[in-house]
Amino acid sequence: MIQNMMMNMIVIGISSVAVGVAVSTFKHYYEKYAEIDDMKNIGIQEVVLVTETTEVGE
Repeated sequence: MIQNMMMNMIVIGISSVAVGVAVSTFKHYYEKYAEIDDMKNIGIQEVVLVTETTEVGE
């Protein structure tokens, strides 16, 4: 039982480190190679409303 718990802790620890390395690597290379337009407004979308009004006669 203790061996299973220790193995689970080791597996979870190694998995956490691997995920952290993957995220860090992605962020590093994204910032290094992404174009300026891709890096602007991360998480914010620009919304442009275009309206055209027409009078409808009855």
